[in-house]
Amino acid sequence: MHVCSASGGGSSAADELLDGLGDRRGALAEPASPRQRRADDAHAHLDEAAHVAGKVGERNGMRQHFGPTNVAAWRVSIGVELSEGAKAYEDATAVPIGIEALGSRERSSSLHLDFARVLAQEGGPRDGDSIRHLDTADRIAPQRIRSDPMARDLVLTLDRRAKHRVWELNSLRNRFGIGGQGPRSVDN
Repeated sequence: MHVCSASGGGSSAADELLDGLGDRRGALAEPASPRQRRADDAHAHLDEAAHVAGKVGERNGMRQHFGPTNVAAWRVSIGVELSEGAKAYEDATAVPIGIEALGSRERSSSLHLDFARVLAQEGGPRDGDSIRHLDTADRIAPQRIRSDPMARDLVLTLDRRAKHRVWELNSLRNRFGIGGQGPRSVDN
């Protein structure tokens, strides 16, 4: 999506913001089909959005936030849907993320939930980090996170995989109002 400025001249910050929002929206449509070519398309959209975000910085326009932080958040969300595991986390956090730039407790908690989900996709090695991000998400917006079916399922998954009891996970189970499920095994 490319927008010409009203003056017919060069590109303005508003034009670049609109371009970036358009590229972000293009990337959002991609997780519906997580085949490799669709993943490549999603990453191409995200890369273009990141390029524009680098030019315009953190901004709010048309009642929507756009900037490097928002692109990083979408990179993680799309990485979760594409089952990219810790690679999506590493790619999104390669540059420090200013989570407060999102300007919303809900968006901030959603980003931490996505961090937790994508790290849990590693199947165990990053579960400690996943638990910490899930705990952070819950502390930021408990009313949103505790009722989220994906968050609740993640707590159960992390609990089943835990080799040993850890207080952070016990605390999450208690706050979510869910008990441990089944025998403990690395494979559960």
